[in-house]
Amino acid sequence: MSKRMSEEAQERLNELMDKMLAELGEHFEAVQILGTFVDDDGHTARASRGVGNWYARQGLAREFLDMDAAQTTAYELSQVINRPPEEGEDWK
Repeated sequence: MSKRMSEEAQERLNELMDKMLAELGEHFEAVQILGTFVDDDGHTARASRGVGNWYARQGLAREFLDMDAAQTTAYELSQVINRPPEEGEDWK
């Protein structure tokens, strides 16, 4: 949590995340909440909390990053593969 966030705001955010974790934790083996916000000074800060199997939460976060990177790479490649040839360019 950002040190610039007031203690009252931090407590409210923690209570909200704990409530959501309790509700979701009834249905899932592991839940990880990751969030960002802009504090009063205009800085980007983060908040995270989790419940359940720590290893599963770590794997879930890594898989999220890996899948996003793979999708981004696939999209960028599709832009190159699907572009029309430029004038004078031979695509045989």
